[in-house]
Amino acid sequence: MNKNDNSRLVWSDERGGAVGDKTSKNKRKQQKKQKVAPAAQSGGGFPKDGVVRVCREKSGRGGKTVTVLYGVEGDRNGLLKTLKQLCGCGGSLKGSFLEIQGDQRDKIMAYLAEKGIKAKVAGG
Repeated sequence: MNKNDNSRLVWSDERGGAVGDKTSKNKRKQQKKQKVAPAAQSGGGFPKDGVVRVCREKSGRGGKTVTVLYGVEGDRNGLLKTLKQLCGCGGSLKGSFLEIQGDQRDKIMAYLAEKGIKAKVAGG
């Protein structure tokens, strides 16, 4: 510590993080952001049978609820844009699945049925 500095160390943990230490706070934020939902890492664990699975997930997302579509084939970007407009919310394309913010399963299932796409509600 610099003697000319008017601050003092109040508390420190074994890892070197101290109260008011911005670098350790930023590291924790980055580690939290890097966590991905367990189902998302494995691709949902669903069979690749041509059926779109519509799930609601919360784990690993900081308490935020998202609707995830697994097994989507064809134009994913076009479908994502349409679903975001339909639900009036945000969303993103992550690897091979789509994420729509919030619990939008009912709206999405109705839209997919209207378009003739086989879909199932999966998960809790």
